Amino acid sequence: ALALALHLDLPDPDDIFVDALMHNVGEALLIRMITQGLPVEVVEDIAADSLSEELKQRHEQLGAELLQAWKMPQRVIRMASNHHAEERPEEETADEALRRHLVLAAWTLALQSGASYLWGQSRLSPHEHLEALGIPPDRARTIFRAATRWSPE
Repeated sequence: ALALALHLDLPDPDDIFVDALMHNVGEALLIRMITQGLPVEVVEDIAADSLSEELKQRHEQLGAELLQAWKMPQRVIRMASNHHAEERPEEETADEALRRHLVLAAWTLALQSGASYLWGQSRLSPHEHLEALGIPPDRARTIFRAATRWSPE
């Protein structure tokens, strides 16, 4: 997200980086809650489809509640609570739409670069979000070419 924000020459790339880091915090919390204290063999036997569905349905609300408890800025809470919603529950400002598309473009590009952690995620497409940002897919792939070197081993 930071690389895309810098490419777009946005005035607050560090804020967008935080938005991206926190947007799926609800998924991380749910995975921890579901698997905490369970033996490895039980965790491995949890049905992938049911886990993915639980995360899909609940992570936005849980993420928003967690970020509120942490007293994070409203823009971070709103990103976590509404980034996948088909219909915007409130009027979305142009800045919020830009941030949402940027975060989801970065997320789906990262998944395609090998950073997927749930079943089926690598099949998600960044196309809609890149189009909304005006970034050609080839340019985005160039930016993300180094993605495998961005995270520690």
